Amino acid sequence: MQKAAEEAAPYVPIIEAVLSGTRPLNSSEREIARDKKYAKVISRLGEMVASQSDYRESCTGNAKLILNAISWQCEQGVKADLESQSIDVDQVEE
Repeated sequence: MQKAAEEAAPYVPIIEAVLSGTRPLNSSEREIARDKKYAKVISRLGEMVASQSDYRESCTGNAKLILNAISWQCEQGVKADLESQSIDVDQVEE
């Protein structure tokens, strides 16, 4: 989901302009909007959001809590640093 959102990020200003109707698209935005990749990225993101929504509706209890935690982590851009959590064998006293 995060990868699809990152791929769609450059298109957000175009989507906002189209939906709000407050300004016309400039020439580069019109070119991007006509690109086949634009449609594929937006479609893939929509499918993922719909799938996640469907899954959330079918979840109960702990699963919803876990999904909310994952969503929050993705929104914050937090990445687990597994190396910082590992124990250095040389530092362990016997």
